[in-house]
Amino acid sequence: MVTIKNWSTYQSYKDRRPPWIRFHRTLLDNFDFQSLSADSRCLLPMLWLLACEDSNPTSGNVPYDSKVIAFRLRQSKQLVDKCLKELESACFIDCNESVTNPYPIRNESVTTETETETETETETEERQRQTIALRADELFKTFWGIYPGQRKRDKPKSRTLFSKQNCETQEMIIAHVKHRSVNDPQ
Repeated sequence: MVTIKNWSTYQSYKDRRPPWIRFHRTLLDNFDFQSLSADSRCLLPMLWLLACEDSNPTSGNVPYDSKVIAFRLRQSKQLVDKCLKELESACFIDCNESVTNPYPIRNESVTTETETETETETETEERQRQTIALRADELFKTFWGIYPGQRKRDKPKSRTLFSKQNCETQEMIIAHVKHRSVNDPQ
């Protein structure tokens, strides 16, 4: 099963049949979205539409595996799997193991977790935290670079406040500052 992150921001009428989705103009300036391949950028709104079909349309769940998603969207399963992995790594969706990985064969023996596996998981989590921190640094540098000079005060305090926001909110702040600087030059 696929779960759409920040689903409520893409949901418009929660109690409406059929449900509608929002397609925000801010995606034009969303670095993570624009960095995706064209196939993945096309797949994401299709996943939003499939999420509307869930029995609870406010859950953000796409209750299908990648084979069914591929059939519904008339795409190859290989392409859908590749795009799902890309969307997951860009933090637009969460994938359950069963979407992109086949179930293990029933008569395969299951090995117990060892200390090495735990260390690998910890290293992976640490790498993900570092990637998120680097992305947040890039976003703050962009924000600080475009923020009007006469309003800049306390960079460390600004960095702290900015870093408390999630990636999507940070990008919306940057888009807003860009929009204001174009429309209200001082």
